[in-house]
Amino acid sequence: MHDMVERIGLEKDQQDKDKDTTTLDQFTSMKWVSWELGFKTQLSQVLGVMQNLPLTYIIRSNKAPSSEELDAMDTDTKRQWQVTLRGRKYDIDNRTVFRRLKMALLNTDGW
Repeated sequence: MHDMVERIGLEKDQQDKDKDTTTLDQFTSMKWVSWELGFKTQLSQVLGVMQNLPLTYIIRSNKAPSSEELDAMDTDTKRQWQVTLRGRKYDIDNRTVFRRLKMALLNTDGW
């Protein structure tokens, strides 16, 4: 019961944070590179429930940076690499990113 109440609270917090901050052009296959950059920019402006990280941590590369690369990163970028991609908060953020991606691609070449 406590877990369900906590999950509902986290999802409510995410909905409050999940406001469109930029307008994204409609996806077209001819301009997908610039569209992807715009989508990533949009995600970087929305904080998730996982340690208040920008939602870009969800779509980070599978290849972990080297220790030299980590040392050169700013604190916020480093935090995105240090968080694990599992757990209740990650699941909520992951669903948020999927929902945003689906809304952006629905009725376009990308869907």
